[in-house]
Amino acid sequence: MEPFTLTQQGLAYDGEPLIVPIPVFDTTIMIGDVKQRAKTDYVIMLQADGFKFGKSGLMSPNATPYSSLPIWGQQKSYKNEDVLHLLQDNESQLRQLAFFYQYVKAFLQVLISAVLVFVIALVSIPFGRGAGVRYQQLWMFASYGLTLPLAIKTILKLTGFFIPYFTMIYWFSVIIFVFLTINTLKRNEIKANFHKK
Repeated sequence: MEPFTLTQQGLAYDGEPLIVPIPVFDTTIMIGDVKQRAKTDYVIMLQADGFKFGKSGLMSPNATPYSSLPIWGQQKSYKNEDVLHLLQDNESQLRQLAFFYQYVKAFLQVLISAVLVFVIALVSIPFGRGAGVRYQQLWMFASYGLTLPLAIKTILKLTGFFIPYFTMIYWFSVIIFVFLTINTLKRNEIKANFHKK
């Protein structure tokens, strides 16, 4: 890696644009004027005047100054060797944090999915009434609706493919699945009532 110097005023780096993926934290660090898209969900862009942190493709236009970082004590600047030394000194804490991060992330994803299934089922109640569908069934339809997009998302993550705006497509497909299921039930109920007559 090219030499750099990080101070509270800014980052001095004259090398080629650099991409450093950190898959354990689902983050990519980009230094310099990087043109390609990150393959992780989160990106940290290190620029001369400050840094940006955000989701890949949804980066804030404003940079946060380096002076706001909690690393400034007695040391006024960091060079390559200083950063490596800092990482080596905190290796065990970083490993614990990485381990903890994976479990917290998985727990939050399950929790958020359960809340979203609840909300989708709740929003679907007016549509389900016409088909005689109860809330428990709507909750089940929303859960089933999450399954295919979740499987596709997992495959994309494992293979490294990237689809722009996939999260939006993901949730719209779940909602469409629930409404199509309710419409199918309505049509089946209408057909059943028609055949009874």
